[in-house]
This record gives sequence, structure tokens and C-alpha cells, in this order.
Amino acid sequence: MEFMSGEKVTRRDVVKLAGATAAGLVVGGLGGWFGREGMISPTPTNATMTVKPALSGQITIGIIHAVPEEAGPAQPAYDIALEEINAFCAQSGIDATFVARVEGAEGTPTKALERFNALVGSGIQLVMSPTWSGMNKVLLDPANAAKVVLISAGSTSPQLAIPNDYLFRICPDDNQSSLCLNKFTAVTGIKAVIAGYATDAYGTGVWGANQKRWTDLGLKFIQGIPLDPSKNEYIGEAGTADSYYAQALKAGYKPNEIAIFYFGSLHVPWLTGLAKYPELVKGPGVGPGVFDSDGAGEPVVVQFAPEIASKVQYAGYSFAPSSSSKFADFATAFQTKAGYPPNWAWSATGYDGLWIGALSVLCAGNSGPAIQKILPSVASSYYGATGWCVLNDAGDRKYPSYNFQRVVIDNSVVKWVTYGHYDGSADTITWSNS
Repeated sequence: MEFMSGEKVTRRDVVKLAGATAAGLVVGGLGGWFGREGMISPTPTNATMTVKPALSGQITIGIIHAVPEEAGPAQPAYDIALEEINAFCAQSGIDATFVARVEGAEGTPTKALERFNALVGSGIQLVMSPTWSGMNKVLLDPANAAKVVLISAGSTSPQLAIPNDYLFRICPDDNQSSLCLNKFTAVTGIKAVIAGYATDAYGTGVWGANQKRWTDLGLKFIQGIPLDPSKNEYIGEAGTADSYYAQALKAGYKPNEIAIFYFGSLHVPWLTGLAKYPELVKGPGVGPGVFDSDGAGEPVVVQFAPEIASKVQYAGYSFAPSSSSKFADFATAFQTKAGYPPNWAWSATGYDGLWIGALSVLCAGNSGPAIQKILPSVASSYYGATGWCVLNDAGDRKYPSYNFQRVVIDNSVVKWVTYGHYDGSADTITWSNS
């Protein structure tokens, strides 16, 4: 049995088909697949999906959180997806139950590899891998060798954009996000860039992509500061940023023309390091603007560095889910379960990634090679909380969109607010009134 993505299928049609064959049940009625839009795909494609008879029994999916702080906004999304997937299986008569084995990498690639090996040793064929690219880089070769599928909600390093491997990423890589920052610097009048970048797969990848685009854009003052990701403080490196800032002022740049960027995962050490140098934390327009890469919405920033973050109106961008009824439904479910909205972008991509992984298992069986083969077709036919999840040839999200967020104080509460949106298909930024 085959379905061509792009064929319009109503829920009533799906129910009829589901009653006819067990195989049809796998395709029909998928809460995370069709959504209210009523289309398997918003755009016709040539993807073909072959459906196998429904599985039975318990199917375990591995989950590895990079750090405990990320488990907070990530695990509720995974829990919601599992509840919905299991409800679908029950309603459809599929005698299968999906469960998760959750592990923590404790902030180190070594621990991530240990946890991955333990999952593989237990027979798990599909792992929701950490959001950190440095961890996924360490896991990639073992995953390819073991033929176990990795799905990352937030890894974005261009170094991992590799065709035909076992890593799939439900977010765009940083070759695309650099287009966003290129546009951002152009429209905001930034002419001098000072960037701290982690010396790992993510940091060096995004720094290299942005450095090239900024040079092509014509920026004359671009300085990079390498940051060892194994450290927990960057006071000395922030001192280097302070000296670069002084040089930029002497070269004739105004404070509102200078920006300090950060490309890495240890946002709080970078912010607290900058706080040691008064000229760097006077706030936008008075001192340099302080920007993150794709760390907007990171809960650790407002939890552990609220004063400095709000003082400089710490800003950044993050992948932005499409505005749709699908996202609204997910946001409502997340708010109910977690007690706060899904402001962290990788919550929604994690939800979609787990749905895509489970659908792939239901369609092809719980075998790594089978999942790897079918997953791109499943993704191309999936419209979820983040929108259309079609992947490119490297197995990463094909079309980028990002929200700009800044840290502000609202009624004594420090929080992230959205103030702009980048549309990658049109290369445009729309500012909001927030």
C-alpha cells in the first residue's frame, strides 16, 4: 500500500481506511501528522510512503538530555508526543505502546556517549539525541556503526550536515541561520562585530559561516574570541572582548554600531564574564549590543543571570515554529503539562521529532536501517507543531524561520519576549511591537 504525499486526505477518509486494514491504521488519523490543515503536506512532493502491518508490544525510544536545565522545557514536549502517539495506537487498534528511556549527558560529550552506548546495548533503535552539536558529533560515528537513528531537536552545526548518515535534525543548520544574522546586522546598522565562539562543532561551525557572510557584507571590524567549552568561566575572554570594544571605538565606530555575539551553549558564563567590564554592559545604544546565536528563550539565562541579561536586553534568535492551529494545540497542551508556555524553540521540534520517529517505526518496523530509510519520506509528509518538516539531502530541516527575542523585566519578572521574525524563504525581517 502506498500513499503519495500531496494527496488530500480527510479524517473521515482516514477512519474508513483504518477500519479496512491494520496497515491503513498506521497512515490514518495521525494526530501529529494531518492536523487541522487537512493535508498530508502543504506542498505536493514526490515522496512515496510504503506502510507495513502494525507492530505490537512495547517499543522503547531513547532520550538523551544535554544538561538538566534543558530537560525542563524538553521533557514535557516528549511526554505529550508519547501520550498522543499511544492514544492513536489505542484508538486505531494497534497493539503497540511507545515508552521512553530518559538519560542525561550532564553537559559532556563523554557522558552523552556513555548514555548512548547503554541505550544501544539495551536494543533501542531510535534515540532523541541532545540538542548540543558537540554531543551529536561524538555520537554520529557510533550511531552509523550500530545503525541506530538519532533525531536531534536542536543541533545546528554545519559540520553535521552529512547526507545518508543516521542523524536527522528537525531544525535548520547554521549555514541557513547565518543568513538570518547577516540580514539582522544589515537592517540594524551594525558595522563592527566581536564574537565569542565555543571551540566545538557548533561554535566553530556557526562562527565560520557568519564570519564569511559578515565579511561579504562589508563589515570592517570582525574579531573572534575562542572559548573553551569545558570551562565554566570566561572572565579573561571577556577582557579580550573589552579591549576589542575599545579598539572599535578608537576606529570611529559608535556604540550602537558595535555588537558582541556569542556562539555556544554556556550562555551564563559568557554573560557573567562580560559583567566584569562596565563598558560592555551599559545596554544597547550606550554600550555595545549583546546578542546570542540560537540561544533565545534559554531558561538558564533568566534563571541564573537575570540582572545582567535584562540590563543589556540580552537578545538572540531561535528557530521559530510556524504560526498554525497545530502549534496552538501543542502550546495549550504544553502549558497544561509544564505550567509555562513552550518559549524554548526546541520543545516544539522535539515534539515533532518524536512523532516523526514513531511514525517511521510504525511504517517500517523497529529497525534502525528501516527507520533511516523511511524517515525522510515521513518527514516530507508531516505537518506538525513547527510546520512542514520536510528535510534536505543532509537530513536537516529544509526551510528556516527564526524569532528574535530579548530579555526584559515585566512587572518584576525577567523573561524572554519576541520582537521580530525572520522569514528565510523571503530573506526578510518583520519587527513586532513587543
